[in-house]
Amino acid sequence: MARSISKPPTLLSKTLTALRAIAARHGGQLKTELGAIDEKDQRVVDELFEEELDRRLREDDEFHRISDEIMDEIELRFALLTDGTVRRNKQGCPQSWCWETEDREAFIKTVTRFSSNHKPRFGRLLTPLVNGVWVAGPFLPKWNNGQQPKLVLLDGEGLGHTPKSVAAISTSLTRRIEAADAIVLVDNAVQPMHAAPVAAMKEMITSGSASKLLLMFTHFEEVKGDNLGNAADREQHVLASIGEELGPFAERALRSRLKEACFFVGGIDASLDPTKKSHKRTVGQLQLLADGHRQHR
Repeated sequence: MARSISKPPTLLSKTLTALRAIAARHGGQLKTELGAIDEKDQRVVDELFEEELDRRLREDDEFHRISDEIMDEIELRFALLTDGTVRRNKQGCPQSWCWETEDREAFIKTVTRFSSNHKPRFGRLLTPLVNGVWVAGPFLPKWNNGQQPKLVLLDGEGLGHTPKSVAAISTSLTRRIEAADAIVLVDNAVQPMHAAPVAAMKEMITSGSASKLLLMFTHFEEVKGDNLGNAADREQHVLASIGEELGPFAERALRSRLKEACFFVGGIDASLDPTKKSHKRTVGQLQLLADGHRQHR
């Protein structure tokens, strides 16, 4: 009889309860065995506690039962894949999934199993296990005069979501900056730039990669104000506060870059029609962006 997928709340609740019981059992024993007398002893005990707890968990049958149960649940979710090929390692664990189709709608529907965070699909998604998605195809925008851009786009996680928090750029992102021909930093024109994008710009400027920087501001059609009479006014409004937190040297370098590598777009969540007046400006900006990329190759 085929096993059915457990409901996420039930599975998580059951698993957490069992893990807490295991942690309490081993933790209590270890605290008694490794009892610390003073603060100096406590630091040593903390290190020993972690090492010994790891060893005991590896020898605990209940812990292995829980691990096997979770792996079985993951395997059931891979079994839902009816298209494509799953490649596995020597232990049988899935490593990658490959699929080819000419049906755009079917492709988007299928790939969301690996990329979506849509709540109604919780418990059936593989998104938490995915390190990256590679997509290749004849992506040809209607607005590019029949020309297919020769691009490899690397899209990572968003850079922070708090305007005031201290932000640092990860080592992996720094390596990508070094390897790429151009960096398109995409931000919302309506909201103030957050700390993480500012940190990314500072990293590029201080590392000598400022010439790779291309800035794109979305939702430009939503930038409004009584004092903003035309598109140029709106652009200046968006750019006014950028660079203030970078320091004098970095700000000068950024201001110089903004003159030739800044783009403003709107409505890019929909298909753009170059014959429509409301789309012409965005189409023109995207074409300039593509030209800007080619200049950096």
